[in-house]
Amino acid sequence: MGLVSQTCCLACTPVLPLLFSFGLAAGSTVAAPLVLGESLGWLLAAVILKCVVFLLLERRLSRPRAVWFMLIANVLSTTPGALLFVVLLIPPLTPAAIPFVLIMAGMIRRRLSRLPEQEKPFRISERAATLSFFAVLVIFILLAAWTEGAMDKSEFAKYWIGKFILLALVASSGMIVSAVLEEAMIASLARTKDQEFSFFTSVIRTNYITLIAILLVGAVHTLPERMKNRHFLRYASGHPAGLQTPAGGHPQ
Repeated sequence: MGLVSQTCCLACTPVLPLLFSFGLAAGSTVAAPLVLGESLGWLLAAVILKCVVFLLLERRLSRPRAVWFMLIANVLSTTPGALLFVVLLIPPLTPAAIPFVLIMAGMIRRRLSRLPEQEKPFRISERAATLSFFAVLVIFILLAAWTEGAMDKSEFAKYWIGKFILLALVASSGMIVSAVLEEAMIASLARTKDQEFSFFTSVIRTNYITLIAILLVGAVHTLPERMKNRHFLRYASGHPAGLQTPAGGHPQ
């Protein structure tokens, strides 16, 4: 919320790029630069990078088709995440996020269980996908509760360890969601009457390369300024609520 309202964000700089990358949890890697740079230029650069990487990795499609398919796939993967983010920002609409997430989980489950034979390493049963989803959900809840408890007790080391693990899991989950939705759309567009294709390997590699680029840009963009403040692990600027300061004005 701090990012959207342009207020100071209480977060450790090394963690921020992960938050930028998959703060939408169910979005695409191209959604992050819009938040990071507050500019359509960042978004456009990420989309171009993603399309270029995909057309270089995927030789079964012509270059125009590869670019076009990736553009359409990014619309599919970004829109649900953006809608979910808006719902979560409006408290009265928060309960609506539950069926929304379950619907997306069902889409991912069906796709992973029906992959072609050439993508067998990525194929899992619908039961396994469902159990994995709920296991990750429980881990999210436990980690969130643990980090909040650590913050209430001013145990900042435990807080940032838990927060980093939590955001890393969010990033991983977002990567999976983004890759599955994009691959499903690209495979649907490339399907013929006689043959069904799968593009999981190239889509996953494209997402990872784009993610690494975003992390590097995020670090270069924010880390130098943050490192000037020796208390950057505790706050972004000023004194966050709940942090007591002695007479000297520095956090304890």
